[in-house]
Amino acid sequence: MGMEILKRDGMKIFFYIFAFMIISISIANAAVTLEQSDLCYKYLKIKEYDKAINSCTQIIKLIESIESVSEKERSDTLARYYNNRGRAYLEKKEYDKAIVDFTKAVELDPTSFDAYSYLGVVNDSIGNYDKAIEYYTKAIELKPDDFKNYNNRAMAYYFKGDYDKAMADLMKAIELNPKDSLSYYNIACLYSIKNNIEEACNWLSKAIENGYNNWDSIKQDKDLANIRNSPCYKQIISQEIGTVLLNEKSDDTTERPT
Repeated sequence: MGMEILKRDGMKIFFYIFAFMIISISIANAAVTLEQSDLCYKYLKIKEYDKAINSCTQIIKLIESIESVSEKERSDTLARYYNNRGRAYLEKKEYDKAIVDFTKAVELDPTSFDAYSYLGVVNDSIGNYDKAIEYYTKAIELKPDDFKNYNNRAMAYYFKGDYDKAMADLMKAIELNPKDSLSYYNIACLYSIKNNIEEACNWLSKAIENGYNNWDSIKQDKDLANIRNSPCYKQIISQEIGTVLLNEKSDDTTERPT
């Protein structure tokens, strides 16, 4: 099953960055413009995490110095940038700093779905599964139709050995997103752990049908060990081998320009 946790994309929060235009209007001496404030997001997007941290930090300091905005506007905008800086720290595996920033984002905006989601991810990353479950649950309360937190909470339950709760969350994830191949795969792993060979193969086939193609995991994941000698598993593998051979044959017979 592995650590296949879905990180939040969180990008949509930046679509509201226009609200921060007040920075360039409210502070006559500010060197930060809207374009510069966008750098925090831009650096995150291109995985320049040190630059993202630096940009976010400058913007946070600037927002904190503004006096001509409402407290709510200040808090909401600050929450976004603490959340973004936390994401950069998370990618750098600086988990303590990430937790500080995500926690600050939640303090500033108790409705910050993304901050709670990332707090779940970072606690997952350090093996603090009870805390991860707590934060995923809060995120689910804020946005119950988002399948990713169900999948992620299922993984936290899995690492705690609570397979029934993990299964329930994965089933919910599929209900919300029937094309989520990772959830199908993880359900297959759970059935294999429970030694339910037929169901494990059934859900593994569904995972592949929905686009799961990590064949290294399928062949090596310890959670599928119970089904590897079964006829249904061997049939799944033979189909994959047949597809590869068919593709290779197709490549060989393709007419090439001379």
